Parts: sequence; structure tokens; C-alpha cells
Amino acid sequence: MTKEELKAEMEKKESIIHEEIKNFYQKSVGLDGIVSIDDYLDINNPDSNPLKILWVLKERAYPSDEAFYVRECIKYPADNPKWYKTFKKMCYVTAGILEWQNSKDDKHLSFENQFKLEVDEEHQVYYKSPQPFLPLNHIAFLNIKKLNSQKRMSNPVEIQAEYAKPEVKKILREQFDYINPDIIIFGAHVTKIAEDFAGISFSEYTHFGEDGAHDYYFDQKKNKLFIYADHPARIISNNKYCNSIFNVIKIFKNELLR
Repeated sequence: MTKEELKAEMEKKESIIHEEIKNFYQKSVGLDGIVSIDDYLDINNPDSNPLKILWVLKERAYPSDEAFYVRECIKYPADNPKWYKTFKKMCYVTAGILEWQNSKDDKHLSFENQFKLEVDEEHQVYYKSPQPFLPLNHIAFLNIKKLNSQKRMSNPVEIQAEYAKPEVKKILREQFDYINPDIIIFGAHVTKIAEDFAGISFSEYTHFGEDGAHDYYFDQKKNKLFIYADHPARIISNNKYCNSIFNVIKIFKNELLR
């Protein structure tokens, strides 16, 4: 299957799932998934095989009373003056992984070697090196709770309860399957989704640390790396958070570069 064919298939599946989301919630919801399929697949380079990164977070407020495409928030994160609380760490981690894959140089798997982030006039966040690069355009992004929330902080009990709904599990599983990521970073503190996506008990994850990435599991058959981490907005230094994830990537760097 060519990348253009895969893109068409992904768009079709995404459209069907978005209708499911709207029909189930019947309220203001975030239609999430792949931010930019062209960038996710690196569609202009038919011979490339970029690592596909999925971030799974909790919930968020949307600037609309109707169904809203989350990609519009992700592509222009600096529309929100507090964008950096969540998206800054996500930018560093995503760019570090993709720069490492492209260059095969481990120096990119270190926060200390990350390029400086810039914000342009359109409120896009990018790296100004050697070519302008928009990290968040290259990810897939899922919220467990897709309803519009105006709360200042998420309630962990509510997020757990949301995932326990069979309809929500079904939607998230369908999204995971069409996104087909290589690296999955869970930042929602819901162990059940980490179990369901990996297909194992959480006790089979390897405990790794206390700040940033806590646990991981690598599926040898499917060549997928599951990382159970803190939410990027948690008060942890950029250095600790990013390097904890990079250190997990390093363990499986040979497998991921196949």
C-alpha cells in the first residue's frame, strides 16, 4: 500500500469514528486523532518510515459549543497563552525522537541537546533549525474524555469512570487501531487503557522511575513501545520529564530503528 492509499484509508476510518463520537456524546466534543496525516506519514518522502507517536491524555476545554477538531488546537497551541504547560514537553519529546530516528545520532535523545522552540505569528510552535519543524504536526493525540470541560483540573475519578464506559473503550480502541502507532505515551494516569492497548496486565510493565516515565512495555511481535508517564503538565522539570522518556527509547533503539 502506498502512502497516498494509506492516507485515504486513514481519513475514511477517522471520519467514521468522528461520527461515532458525535453520535455518542451529542454535546460539545473534541474530535481527536492524527494531527496531520501528511506529516505523520511523511507523505512527501515515499521511502521514509517515520516512527509514529501517539500521546494519550485526559480531557480539555474546546473553543466551541459544537464538535471541534482537536487538530486546530494542536496545530496552533500558542493561541492559548499557557500552551507551554502541556505542549512544551510534548514538543521536546516528539522532536527528539524524530530527530534521533532521522540522524541515527543518540545526542537527540537528551533534553540538553534539544533545539530552542519558537512561536510564529500564527501561534504555531516550531524549531528554527536547520529546516523549520513543527513537532506537534507529527503526532497523533487522544483524550480519554472527549466532552468539553471547563474545569481547571481534571478529576482522576471522572477520567477513570469515562474509560470504564464500553462505548468509550470501543471508540478509543478503534482510534488506536487506525492510528497504528509505534510509540504510545500514556499521560492520563489510567492503567486500564495501558493494559488494553498493550494487551497485557499492568503488572507486566517494567517499573522505571518516579518522575516522568514510570513504566514501560515493549511488544516484540508488533514492535510497539508503550510508555506509562506523568501528564506533561505536571510540575516536573523539562529535563527530568523528557530524559525519562528518552531513556526508555534508548533501551529499545535497535528494535525501533528496524
